[in-house]
Amino acid sequence: QTVTLMVYMCGTDLESKSGMATADLEEMASATLSDNLRVIVETGGTSNWQNSVVKSGTNQRLRVKQGGLQMLDSNVGKKSMVDPGTLSDFIQYCKSEYPADRYMLVLWDHGGGSLTGYGYDELFQDDSMSLDEINTALKNGGCKFDMIGFDACLMATMETALVTSQYGDYLIASEATEPGTGWYYTNWLSELASDPSIATLNVGKMILDDYIQMSSSSSQTTLSMVDLAEFAKTAPGAFSAFSASTKELIANDGYSNVASARSGARDFSAGSKINQIDLIHFAENLNTAESNVLAEVLRQSVKYNRNSTNISHASG
Repeated sequence: QTVTLMVYMCGTDLESKSGMATADLEEMASATLSDNLRVIVETGGTSNWQNSVVKSGTNQRLRVKQGGLQMLDSNVGKKSMVDPGTLSDFIQYCKSEYPADRYMLVLWDHGGGSLTGYGYDELFQDDSMSLDEINTALKNGGCKFDMIGFDACLMATMETALVTSQYGDYLIASEATEPGTGWYYTNWLSELASDPSIATLNVGKMILDDYIQMSSSSSQTTLSMVDLAEFAKTAPGAFSAFSASTKELIANDGYSNVASARSGARDFSAGSKINQIDLIHFAENLNTAESNVLAEVLRQSVKYNRNSTNISHASG
């Protein structure tokens, strides 16, 4: 079997200030790679790359080889990494140039959750790729993925899962902010290269385990893996019933119950004020028939979830 892993790497200040993208490229190049695994990267979105291979005035495409980077296209053009057309072009390029039995996609950058979506481009400022635009990019990309991952903050939301469920089997993302170091790439790429038929769930477990293990003990980290087909089948109906019953509670005398369930729910975005809470925690706090069904349905669709010891009620 063959696997093509597409890494869409919008460097931003994570790279220009801290060299975080370069560090992750080094982790990828440190893996024991084989011809069965093609790791293809598009770079852009930062004013300055902290390595001697990648240039910042234009988007570039590279293949990660064991021990280094191979330039595939040194001048893709200066394109916004948060324009959906740039992402769909990259997906189409990878699929036509590196056809494979399996495809995986990792979106690397900042994330703003359901409100602002993915990415920030230092060269095309004041913009991000909304969930609607992510949907456009994935639709036009024309590829079905075993796994769609966000190495970015705050992207493990119900809305992200609804969008990506049309294009992937699993979603890997974080409910919380990620430390700048993000995912750790070496081990799972080595495993995937040595056995390209490894189950996607097992790949995800390695990503989650390494992420928690390699992140500094001071950061509150969480990462989850959602079965998107199961989610798409069960969550929308349960959520509609939950919404209707909760709306009724608010309209009648149950307002204070809903308010206290909400205020007691784990909030991941207090700093950014985007109002993202752990939906399972909120639903269980509310403890109505409909909210308990929703909580159970969501728990079932989260196939693996890892948290650092200093974070609670991060259920995926």
